[in-house]
Amino acid sequence: MKKIIFILSLISVFLTQYVFINHAQAQSIELIGNNYVSGNPAMPIASYIIVKNITSNSLDVRCQKNIIDTTAGTPTIALDVGGETVVPFTTGSGTVALKFNYTIGAGENSADLDYVSTSSLKLNSGTARDAAGNNAILTLPNPGTSGSLSNNKSIVVDTTAPTLSQVTPVPTPDNDNTPSYTFTTNETGTLTTSITEGFTGGASVNITSAGNNTVTFATLGDGSYAGKTLTLTDAAGNATNLSISTFVVDTASPGAFTTGAVVTSGGTVVANYLNSTNDNIVVTVPIADDSSLTGGSIQLQISIDDGAYANIGDPATIDGGNLGGTQNVTITDDNVEALGDTYAEGVALTFKAVLTDASGNSTTGGVSGTTLAVDQANPTISTSSIASSNVTETLAKTGDTVTLTIATNENISSPTVAFESGSVTVGNADTVTGGSPGTLFTSAYTVDASDTDGTVAISVTATDVAGNTTSGFTTISAGSVTVDTASPGAFTTGAVVTSGGTVVANYLNSTNDNIVVTVPIADDSSLTGGSIQLQISIDDGAYANIGDPATIDGGNLGGTQNVTITDDNVEALGDTYAEGVALTFKAVLTDASGNSTTGGVSGTTLAVDQANPVLSQVTPVPTPDNDNTPSYTFTTNETGTLTTSITEGFTGGASVNITSAGNNTVTFATLGDGSYAGKTLTLTDAAGNATNLSISTFVVDTASPGAFTTGAVVTSG
Repeated sequence: MKKIIFILSLISVFLTQYVFINHAQAQSIELIGNNYVSGNPAMPIASYIIVKNITSNSLDVRCQKNIIDTTAGTPTIALDVGGETVVPFTTGSGTVALKFNYTIGAGENSADLDYVSTSSLKLNSGTARDAAGNNAILTLPNPGTSGSLSNNKSIVVDTTAPTLSQVTPVPTPDNDNTPSYTFTTNETGTLTTSITEGFTGGASVNITSAGNNTVTFATLGDGSYAGKTLTLTDAAGNATNLSISTFVVDTASPGAFTTGAVVTSGGTVVANYLNSTNDNIVVTVPIADDSSLTGGSIQLQISIDDGAYANIGDPATIDGGNLGGTQNVTITDDNVEALGDTYAEGVALTFKAVLTDASGNSTTGGVSGTTLAVDQANPTISTSSIASSNVTETLAKTGDTVTLTIATNENISSPTVAFESGSVTVGNADTVTGGSPGTLFTSAYTVDASDTDGTVAISVTATDVAGNTTSGFTTISAGSVTVDTASPGAFTTGAVVTSGGTVVANYLNSTNDNIVVTVPIADDSSLTGGSIQLQISIDDGAYANIGDPATIDGGNLGGTQNVTITDDNVEALGDTYAEGVALTFKAVLTDASGNSTTGGVSGTTLAVDQANPVLSQVTPVPTPDNDNTPSYTFTTNETGTLTTSITEGFTGGASVNITSAGNNTVTFATLGDGSYAGKTLTLTDAAGNATNLSISTFVVDTASPGAFTTGAVVTSG
């Protein structure tokens, strides 16, 4: 606390300068009786009070010739310091000088110190008398008037420290090593700082106006400035400290580095290319384990065909989590397109990065080892041709391979080909062959039974080495393929007959040349140009093809077609084909695409009987003989129909039914007289096999000898 000491004195000294005191100082104020008139001890002491001096923290107030006695009471004086404060005397009893020590309290202020009123001086039962015993008059001049304390001496009591607050802190971190700082104050005074280097003008700055003030620090070294203060001391000596927000001075540039890999993103990403599908370019930048980089920035730069480097895109803020690692920075397609006319198809792009730390220090990195070639032109397919592995290359059935051949104007990776059949995408995976990258490729797929019948269409997607893609290419410049996976409709193989020689239903005999099978042909255009393959079964064994396929004649659609099996085809059946076996038949219809349907078995069965009956003569016709209906006995191993070359035939007709093997006797119809030479019997068995038996020559003679007369009769012996 500050003290003001008042001492009564008779010495009249007028001081005109202002004295500022605060609660940190102790002051003595000397009050003197001014204009003292000898012999008039009744004049008030206060009329003599002036400020004499303020020295050595003691101010005397003297009452010349008045002896002050404080034995019975303690004198006080009431001062006005924004409120009344009563100050007791300190020393001076028994002397002509009375000293008051005023200790200034916090919050007590006065622009011009004075007592409270004319009655502020009190002896409190103490006395102030001259040698004659006259009491001093204690009434003081009115405060502020002539003779008063404030009139005689300007004393400012100031216990209020300045009010300071930060306005603009020192930017941090920053590479300005003579940074400025702005604060506001409600008072003037002397400004000092705990920063050792002080201000550009020296250790202190004279603040001459209230309000915002900006100071600049002297050159600072790199580092963190924490816990630093400004101190403003006003004229009364009151001081206020203002904490300076921690700041960092950093004038060191980031370490040298080389810009990392450059890749594209979005669409088809191909190393070292920027293609039409890419959305962005991503540059990897190494970030040192340097905390000053946190919150700094990365500015990418680009060069076109080794031209000057220029900034591209906005700076990216460095993430502290990437310290000691890398950070990816993205360049958008818009950034690239904004490069102007120098950016064009075929140019080469190179990149580097500028690292700027949080303080603003920058280092330009080395050029990335990645160069991006700009190729944004889609490839074109110059030719395309299609064919099927079917015998008819324009048709494809289940299991056939459909092959597309394409040629392009530039190297592409293996294309993707989607096939459609009957406007429905096929489910089978296609295979693509050809050198990749290259300009000539084939794509093939195998037709599945589930594929939809109809014309084959394509959709080709081709991607060049840069990643540009042509999709939805559908033009076939050569060839066409129609998928037909539908087999011919169900049918039953028709009648089977033999031809040549003696044709006997349901028999294949030794006289027959061919077998003819009738096959029904549906009214289905896909059958035209297809084939009929006959199959044969021997004694209900497995069916096997017989003969060559017959081509289906379109004129037979909706009708039938006869297919012939030759004797050679039959003989080629091998050992299983033998006398007495039963032959059944069916046909396989194959349409033009190769789809097949096996028909039901024909209702006709052919019994193989190619053994001729064995005949031999037993009893020839007697000869000559007059029996003109002669009998003839023969033996046979088979039954059958017996005919003869003798015109008249048999008594029962032209033929005789031989119903049992063994000896059989037949009787010829009435024959004319004559010789019957070279005549035969023919026995034809049920299958139509016939054997001729030569009849021994015989003579029929029914003519009696001519008339005659018996001749002479003689005896003998």
